[in-house]
Amino acid sequence: MVEYFWEHVFLNGFAHWIAYKRVGDGKFHNVILSFGFGDELFHEIELPETLAPSFPLHLGVHLVGTMIAVSFIDYSANRKCVSIWVMKD
Repeated sequence: MVEYFWEHVFLNGFAHWIAYKRVGDGKFHNVILSFGFGDELFHEIELPETLAPSFPLHLGVHLVGTMIAVSFIDYSANRKCVSIWVMKD
């Protein structure tokens, strides 16, 4: 599932979004979903184990130079923390 209002990034002929699957009792499995404009196929990129089960609305996809990054905003324990994961390959 990709929500229509979520941001996306374009890199190397692919559009990338955060996508999720519901895997049971209110749990999620998040991935980066990409669409290749050359092969016209969808591809999934797995996220690290710490980000995969997060609430999808707390994730965002971004570009850092020529790399894809995913941000995670942690609202737990009455504090806001931001973690950023950058995919180098």
